[in-house]
Formats: sequence, structure tokens, C-alpha cells
Amino acid sequence: MAYALDASYDAAIQPDEPPPLPSGEGVGGWGRCAASQSDEPPPLPSGEGVGGWGRRAASQRDESPPPASGEGAGGRGLPRTGFRLHLIGPLQRNKARRAAGFFDTIQSVDRIELAQALDGHRATDWPDAPPLPVLIEVNISGEASKSGVAPVDVPALAAALRACLHLLPQGLMTVGALGLSEAAARRQFAAVRALRDALAAADPDLSWPTLSMGMSDDFEAAIREGATQVRLGRVLFGARNGIL
Repeated sequence: MAYALDASYDAAIQPDEPPPLPSGEGVGGWGRCAASQSDEPPPLPSGEGVGGWGRRAASQRDESPPPASGEGAGGRGLPRTGFRLHLIGPLQRNKARRAAGFFDTIQSVDRIELAQALDGHRATDWPDAPPLPVLIEVNISGEASKSGVAPVDVPALAAALRACLHLLPQGLMTVGALGLSEAAARRQFAAVRALRDALAAADPDLSWPTLSMGMSDDFEAAIREGATQVRLGRVLFGARNGIL
């Protein structure tokens, strides 16, 4: 299991003996970014994966670019075998260079200028690396406190991503509003699925297969509305104790 960092940090740590998880084998530990294990986790009804998320910190001060992501590569001395790192927290543009080389997937692309920055750094610093998988983060609840592109602006961002030759758009990510009934949560997730379906219909070459949505309070509603990835924390690790 690996723990990855918030976008504001520059490194990740990997504990030698991670604690067992109550949900069984094949569940990864995710931070404000995510690490999903590749050793055949138990499939969700819609078929992709489940991750658990927490926070760990490690400092790194030199400014050299990390190795590009991918099987067998790692950032800042972390051996990258058997798992993938997904960034799921907000990403500042001034951190795009490090993120473009460190993470295997970035789930929080929410504006055109960020997409172009990631694409440019990937092209300049890691020209031989494969295109970086990315998801569009959608603010489906419309809450000012949440990151994400407004639903009406998703097609324009998707078109901009298609023009980024060093990025690989794979789907949509969203964080649902807190405290909703199951019916209301399902309506939000269904709206994100409809956005994804519209993108796939307009762009069958990509298919936009990934729907990353659902956390500890609402993952069941998300799965019922087609989530292919869910992001679990408290339901796996318990409540935060003020340190993590």
C-alpha cells in the first residue's frame, strides 16, 4: 500500500508494514491524491476499482523534476511497482510540473489553463512518456467551496483536453454534496453520468470510460448510478483523529 500526498506536497511515503484493512485484499490507500493497487481488487458492480484515502506527509526540497509516472517509475526515490498514484485533490497551476511527472492519473483537471500547463510540462520534461491519464472534475453540486468545472462548461474543457497531445482524457470525477438523502445523491451522480454519456456519444474514439464518484457517505448511491471508481476513507480507516 502507498500513501500519496496533497497537491501542496512534493513526495510520497510507503510504509513497510501497512495495517490490514477491514474490507479485505486489493484495497489501496489514497491521500488527497490516490494510490490504487493493481493486484486485482474485488470489482465494483460497474467494474473498475475502489480506493481508500488518508493523508501522510513527507518533505522534499530540491526542485529537480521527478521521473515520469508509469510502471516501474517513481517520484523522489519511491519505487513504482504494483500500484498507481492518482491525484484527487485540487491542483494549483504552479504545481503542475511536479504533478505531470509524479502521478499516474490526475483526477482533478477543472480548467483549460491547468490542462495546458500539464500538457506542456509533460511534453517538455518527459517527451518520451506516454500520455498522462486525466479526469475532468465536475462541481455537480454548485457549491462555492468545491473545486471543479461547472457542468455547462464540461464540453469546452473536454475539447481543450482533446487538443492536448500529451494528456489522455479518461472520464469524469465529482465530489457530491454532504448530507443528501440517497435519492438526492443519486440525482447528482446521475447528472454526472449523463455528462459522461454525452461526451462518449460525441467522441466514441475515447469513450470516456471512467466515472470516479462516491465517498464514505454516498458510495452506494454512486455505484448505483454507474461509478467505476469510489474513494473511501472513514469507512475503511475510521474517523480522522486530528493528525491525518
